[in-house]
Amino acid sequence: LRHTEKMAGEGNGSEKQLQKLKTEMEKEKLLLKGDNWYLVDISWSEKLKSYLASRSRMRNEYHPGPVNNKPLFKADGSDIRDNMSENKHYVLVSEEVWELLVNMFGIIEGQEPVKRKVVEYEGHRYKVEVYYIEFRLACANNLGDIKKKKFSNFDTLKQIEQVMRHQFNIPDEEKTRLWKKSTEDNSWEKLPDFPWQEDHTVDNVGLCNEQLIVIEIMNHNSTWSTKWNMDKRTSVGYTTDSVGAAGNVATARGQKKKELEKQLQGLTPPVPASSTPKCPVCLETMAPPDRIFNCPNGHLVCGACKPRLTVCTICRKEYMGRATGMEQMLRDIFKTQ
Repeated sequence: LRHTEKMAGEGNGSEKQLQKLKTEMEKEKLLLKGDNWYLVDISWSEKLKSYLASRSRMRNEYHPGPVNNKPLFKADGSDIRDNMSENKHYVLVSEEVWELLVNMFGIIEGQEPVKRKVVEYEGHRYKVEVYYIEFRLACANNLGDIKKKKFSNFDTLKQIEQVMRHQFNIPDEEKTRLWKKSTEDNSWEKLPDFPWQEDHTVDNVGLCNEQLIVIEIMNHNSTWSTKWNMDKRTSVGYTTDSVGAAGNVATARGQKKKELEKQLQGLTPPVPASSTPKCPVCLETMAPPDRIFNCPNGHLVCGACKPRLTVCTICRKEYMGRATGMEQMLRDIFKTQ
């Protein structure tokens, strides 16, 4: 819906409308997954409170004017400001309250509503997700054409893929797969394919802000480009003038560990087996440079196995993200970066 400013006298509304607005604002509305909530600038909200508390004959003196969220936006108006907090910079109102506010007071012309959805996190807990995460998107055919898009932490890989198909004009009948580029060592990791894309979200595959996500299109002969033939369990660097290669998963992983062990010989004392955790899925020791993830109860899983899982194999809770503390501890133990 698009609304324009109303004159001060037009926004007063009847006593019945004002009472309805007061009632809706005083309700303790439960957060339900998928519901829409709106941000309202705290200064305008305070003016509204004064208006609603005033006597009817003096109400025009306290009229707040049309809803004005300009203080919530960056100077160029491209997005909301960073690092704002509820009840300090803005208040959240339900969709019912927002519609009443706009109908009674209007909204500054050309100003878009700041609408956000309720999301579920940490198992049946709910919150309004105010800030989204921004990714850099590219197609493997042209890595120089990068587009920035924002997503919810709870959007699925399938939703990201659909957006990327639209951005890069990829027909629905073309088979694709997604890759993410590590922000730590510039290695590439393949993201889960269909049909598992609908089970994995931005949050549980460990994607982070400004990360590069690449969509690759299958060749007409049903093969993938050689330079993108990288197994998800193998970290292989990619450059435009060289070809990445991935051998047997277990062999590649074993060779990396042997190289590390060789480098560490004579530099550090033997690391007790009890100091290095094992992945409960593949039962392999988790040691640098492996990525490690954890669930809310602290159960660990290696980065190679996690893309195949939706929940923790021990407590059945969803994984939260990278276990950076454990990774750092293991780097300290092995004295490697």
